[in-house]
Amino acid sequence: MSLLAAYGTLMTGQVNGVPETIRACLRSAGLCSIPGRMYRIWQNGIDYPALVPADDDATVAGELFHLGDDPASVLAAMDVWEDCWPDDPARSAYVRRQVDVAGDTPATGVWVYFYNRPIEGLEPIQDGRWIPRQADRKARAVF
Repeated sequence: MSLLAAYGTLMTGQVNGVPETIRACLRSAGLCSIPGRMYRIWQNGIDYPALVPADDDATVAGELFHLGDDPASVLAAMDVWEDCWPDDPARSAYVRRQVDVAGDTPATGVWVYFYNRPIEGLEPIQDGRWIPRQADRKARAVF
């Protein structure tokens, strides 16, 4: 069974631009803790999260998703949406890696997208929980 752990706008209840073709394939499997540290990226008035590996036991709050009947196709579509190019990591804003997660449904080998750019100047999210800024929610509501 292929699982994806999300930590930001893909989580249930968040506003995002995930295409319905992807969203329809994802089935929530419960909450989880993902190893890493989270940062806020601001770009063109919109904020979104960036997860980076941590060198300690830091975790962020996330949600596990089953990837449906054709996980390879779902991951390929997610790669495009996440600006992840598995054959060219240097070009990728995010890279997809497998990690172990804890939580409602502990799991091993779960796919997670990690930020692949410098984090200097990004705002750390100390508690590891993604909450978009209010102004961002209003801006996204028009799309």
